[in-house]
Amino acid sequence: MAETVSAGRRVPVIGLTCSSGWPKTEVLNPAKALQNSLPFAYVRAVEMAGGLPVLLPLVSKRGLIARMVNAIDGLILTGGLDIDPHYFSQPPHPKVGRQNVDKDRFESVLTPLALKNKRLPILGICRGIQALNVFCGGTLLQDVSLAGGDILKHQQETDQSVPSHTLILEPGTRLHRIFGKRRLRGRAKQSPGGRGKPITSSRGLMPRLFS
Repeated sequence: MAETVSAGRRVPVIGLTCSSGWPKTEVLNPAKALQNSLPFAYVRAVEMAGGLPVLLPLVSKRGLIARMVNAIDGLILTGGLDIDPHYFSQPPHPKVGRQNVDKDRFESVLTPLALKNKRLPILGICRGIQALNVFCGGTLLQDVSLAGGDILKHQQETDQSVPSHTLILEPGTRLHRIFGKRRLRGRAKQSPGGRGKPITSSRGLMPRLFS
């Protein structure tokens, strides 16, 4: 285990996948300014939960990625841009959003390696759910509007702290045990979507996924 010791107790090391991008001041010089980055909220959430957050940069060598997996006690696949549809054997739909080539390449190697490590808990958030699905052979709707029927608005423009739709927790799942209820109020901010269980919105799309 990769746990560290703090005040006499074991602290789990939690890996957080980065994204790549450019600061606004350097968009005219992308080769010089490309960065590994992550919203601070992820780091703060892991810290508040008692973990040691470690950012995982978007390296390209498989051996280095495998060492990352062996060095952490848990993995969070973070949010970000859309996944390139070629990873799930689809041509790009006109509604597909921008993609992050470096993050796609990194997580396409990281995710299967992490899943092979039976001791490693994995949490996917937003794009991270899609990564778990796609990089294990699954597919996506490139835009939630393609699901047909009565589709919720998944890009709310109101304050992000305000719940906007219902989430359904399947009995027996981890989140159902944590919250002790079948339905929650939440909000979504996403374009692609997948279908299935254990946690679905009232329109059948998964906003959270555990492995």
